[in-house]
Amino acid sequence: MNGLPKNNYKALWLWACIFSLLFWLGDLSGFRDFTSIWSGTHVGEEWTYFAGLYYLFFYIIWVCVVPILVIAGVLDFFYLNKKNT
Repeated sequence: MNGLPKNNYKALWLWACIFSLLFWLGDLSGFRDFTSIWSGTHVGEEWTYFAGLYYLFFYIIWVCVVPILVIAGVLDFFYLNKKNT
């Protein structure tokens, strides 16, 4: 464990924030309206496929990965505080 950085929890929280901001950017841009590609019923211009895929990709990351990063950061934070005292 000597090779791990001491502030690993900060990196985990930073990535969680970056993924959240990218998801919210797509949500505020209105990309949710183009998620009909998920069901295969999408009809539209080429850029709307990208918009729908962007939203779905970051939605899945926001739902599945971000909570893991936050929980791992909290556990790492408390583990480091326990180890240093």
